[in-house]
Amino acid sequence: MAQVESTLVPFFQGPSLTVKKLQEAQHHLWEFCRAYFGNGVDYESSRKLFESMLSKIYLNKFNRYLGGSGKLSSSRFFSDFTEIELISSKSNSSVYLVKSIVDHNYYAIKRTTFSLLNENQIMETIDNIKRIATIRHGSIARYFTCWFEFDFNSPNILKSNVNDLADDYSDGEDDYMKADIIFNEQIELLDSTPFTEFICFYKNPIDALNIAKDISNALKALHCAGIAHGNLKPTKILSDFEGNVKLIGIQGLRSSHDMMSDVYNFGKILSEIPIFSCAAEIIEKMMCEIPEKRPTISDVSDQFNELIRSLNAQP
Repeated sequence: MAQVESTLVPFFQGPSLTVKKLQEAQHHLWEFCRAYFGNGVDYESSRKLFESMLSKIYLNKFNRYLGGSGKLSSSRFFSDFTEIELISSKSNSSVYLVKSIVDHNYYAIKRTTFSLLNENQIMETIDNIKRIATIRHGSIARYFTCWFEFDFNSPNILKSNVNDLADDYSDGEDDYMKADIIFNEQIELLDSTPFTEFICFYKNPIDALNIAKDISNALKALHCAGIAHGNLKPTKILSDFEGNVKLIGIQGLRSSHDMMSDVYNFGKILSEIPIFSCAAEIIEKMMCEIPEKRPTISDVSDQFNELIRSLNAQP
């Protein structure tokens, strides 16, 4: 095992995991597998071998880039957490309520599936998370940690007959190199009620405006760090179980246009909630069709503060 790993490692010391390197590695893995097991190779033996070797060679690169040790278990999700329930699910991602086996606290874990060959998307995701993780703000959901692991339940990981693998290689196809990997994000657990619903419990406009101010301050923290939310909508504005508002689902976009889009989207959300009619003038400016004429999120925050002071001063 150690001999074949040392043979494969040089293929992954360059700046990127190219398809060519993956194909060369597959060839070495297949030759080793045939030599190790002989012609009587079976699926389960191959699966265990590939899991051990590929985990070390491929995923260690990504996990080290995240700042970790690179050491992997077969699935940290299942070894470190107890799955309680599925919170939400989309085509390539799911969010679970889990309980940590280590500290017995509850968390949300978002699991996003990527193709192993889509390195650009993987590295972009890592860079985005590293940028967001540097921001500490009371109205931004806390990220605890994140890691990669193989999805060995993926239909792409291996064909059931390893002889097909040899045929695939000769045809230039690399099915198990199209394996899915899962990016896990351990996040602060929040109430899943979207902003447009939980804000309805506030009957005092000043209380509602204070919530809006907290959101604007969270966006301000992002924009000051050169990051736009990029996907602001009611389901991305939640609250913790003490009623504190929290932003989630930050896309980490970088352009000033994206920041102005945050301002517009925030204004649009507020415009559809009756209690914010007292801030109609501010909201109208936020929704200006010309991005350059919209106020910055810092200006919005200042205007909310001024409006709150004005309302508090009324008899």
